[in-house]
Amino acid sequence: MIFIILKNISYHFVVYNYLFVIVFSMIKGDLAAVAVTITFGALLGKTSHHQLLVISFIEVVLYSVNRAIGTKFFHVIDAGSSIYVHTFGAFFGLGVSRILYTPKIVAHDKETSRYTSDLFATLGELIVI
Repeated sequence: MIFIILKNISYHFVVYNYLFVIVFSMIKGDLAAVAVTITFGALLGKTSHHQLLVISFIEVVLYSVNRAIGTKFFHVIDAGSSIYVHTFGAFFGLGVSRILYTPKIVAHDKETSRYTSDLFATLGELIVI
């Protein structure tokens, strides 16, 4: 719900000077939440809960700006918004992980790949497909 509110504030309030909540804006807010979830996949285990909260607030605003620029200026129309959601979520996650990376971080023994974690990741991917 917070993503829907942030999506409405960052777009409708800036453009129209009032909050306008309809089903279409709730769907766009839901898509912003999906972009945040994709970013969490890149950052999970490397950031704290507080950092993830701040990153999600920033990402919703930047996602709204990215979508507004793409639709208003470049006239890019995507039926399911998969271009905006997946590419922005993935690249934002990679960018934040690159910013948060420092060479001083030493790899921990538990950060390596294990057979069971690889097996469950493969099974989860097969279920998704």
